[in-house]
Amino acid sequence: MGRKTRRFLVLLASLFCCYSVTWLIKEKANYARNTLQEGEHLQSPNSSECVELRKILTLKPNRFTEDHYIELFKKIQKCRWIKNSDEHQKIRSQLEKCCNATRNFVVTQVNAPLGTKITYEAEAKKIFEITQDTLELIPETDPFKNHILKRCSVIGNAGILTNSSCGKEINEADFVFRCNIPPIMGYEDDVGTKTDVVTLNPSILRKRHWTLSMELTPQH
Repeated sequence: MGRKTRRFLVLLASLFCCYSVTWLIKEKANYARNTLQEGEHLQSPNSSECVELRKILTLKPNRFTEDHYIELFKKIQKCRWIKNSDEHQKIRSQLEKCCNATRNFVVTQVNAPLGTKITYEAEAKKIFEITQDTLELIPETDPFKNHILKRCSVIGNAGILTNSSCGKEINEADFVFRCNIPPIMGYEDDVGTKTDVVTLNPSILRKRHWTLSMELTPQH
């Protein structure tokens, strides 16, 4: 299975997770927000419009612009969501075959022992070797193994949650991902405070945090 196919499967799984949760956005954001009270007005998932939307969203990502995707998700939020167990299992199986996601999602001392050479997904020629110092920094085993989480929140750093008042609902999730060290202080009402995993792009570390080579002065 090629690299593009693996990336597409990971993207598809991410979209599946994000849509399963429900975007927690209000009027000033780009996404519509459905409340529990509005749920009774949602269309059946088997209606012709909802079925057609599902078909469109399974096409390859490069077929649409970002604005087109936003418009599609606004429309599909009018459809009542139900779990498709067959498709859910199908995606899990595809991820298992392409990259053994359940085993390699987190770098641990089990799947990356001393001396392991890890290649970068975006730079195949670049290799990172697990040294003794690195080994002591990573967990012994996968902290998510055998954990089933019903609801997750995935929070980025683009500012789309500004004035959303989604903080309380985000904190109620079983697990909260935050991408690229997004700001929290001063935005608690909109983005919440609960944090389980923070992702970090190397460019963010270099450009915004000076590769951690300088001591940052807390802002009051």
